[in-house]
Amino acid sequence: MGAVAPRRRYALVAVLLAAYSLAYFHRAMTGVMEREVSELARGSGWDPQVLLSVLSSLYFYTYALSQFAVGSLLDYLGIGRVVAPLLALMGFATVLIAVPSPPLLILSRALVGFSATVAFLSYQRSLSLYFGRDEQVWATSLALVVGNVSAMLATYPLRLALDRLGLAYTSALLSAVTLATALAAAYVGFRALVDRGSGG
Repeated sequence: MGAVAPRRRYALVAVLLAAYSLAYFHRAMTGVMEREVSELARGSGWDPQVLLSVLSSLYFYTYALSQFAVGSLLDYLGIGRVVAPLLALMGFATVLIAVPSPPLLILSRALVGFSATVAFLSYQRSLSLYFGRDEQVWATSLALVVGNVSAMLATYPLRLALDRLGLAYTSALLSAVTLATALAAAYVGFRALVDRGSGG
């Protein structure tokens, strides 16, 4: 366990939990966007059910396939140099949701799935570096609670936001939250803690 002040350890946990909640939010949100996705598909000459199926599955495919690559990057470069850029990529991909184009929407889901991988992997790395074994147990449980609460927010609350703000403003708001988390991750990763990875 690294000799790091408790305040800094908990700051890192808070930031990475925020990233993890965003990953869970994206995981659950596609089905809630069915109305918007169907309208976009019909207007672009696509089969709505095909597009919705592709969007729903693509997040999980890219999330699963990127585990080894992102995990290796975290081990080699460290938390600070990997988390912030990938969260920034997630923020950019979130903005693409608002563009009325099925191909860009597909690209958005692929990029979100890839970048979301960093949330849980970096969280587990931080626990192994800065927390004792007993602390790791409750911290892992906390992540699951936070993730599932975020998934619940991606149901009816998201539907309310889409109805009142529209897809463009909702995606812009979600992107802003993601980019703010990326900035916080950069600050905590580079300034508060030292994790240079195996690559130095």
